[in-house]
Amino acid sequence: MYENIAPKGCEEMRLAEALVTYLGKELKVKLYPLVLPLKAVLPAITYQQVSGSRIHTLRGDCNVAHPRYQFDCWSSLHGEAQDLAHNLEMALGNYHGTMGGTGGVVVEATVLDNKLDDYDPETERFRVIVDVFIWYEDGGG
Repeated sequence: MYENIAPKGCEEMRLAEALVTYLGKELKVKLYPLVLPLKAVLPAITYQQVSGSRIHTLRGDCNVAHPRYQFDCWSSLHGEAQDLAHNLEMALGNYHGTMGGTGGVVVEATVLDNKLDDYDPETERFRVIVDVFIWYEDGGG
C-alpha cells in the first residue's frame, strides 16, 4: 500500500494511490506498481498508467483527465487469474465516487476498455490483463 507519497498537487500520483487503497480493500490482494516480484504471494495485481489523456477545448485545458490504467491479474492457476480479473471488473466497472477514502480522488466514471489472457512460461504464471479508463477532474493543467 502507499504511504501518502503523492506530492501536493500531483493528481496522477494521487489517483494511483487512491486506486491501490480502494482495490486493496475491495479485492484483498497486494498490488504492485509495474513489476510483480518473483516471490510475490499469488494471486496479486500489477498496475501501470499506459496513457494520460486530457480533455482540451479551444479555450484551454478543462481539468478533466481520463488516463488508461492496465491491471495485470497474476496467479499460478488460470481460473484464479480469471476470477481475480472478474472481481477487478466488478470493483471498477461503472465506478463513480470518491476513491481512496477521506481525501481521496473524486472519480466521475470508469470505463472497462480491454481484457485478454496471457501466460509467462518462464515463471509459469498466468495473467489476465484488464485496461480501464478512469475519468476524473484533476484540477491541474
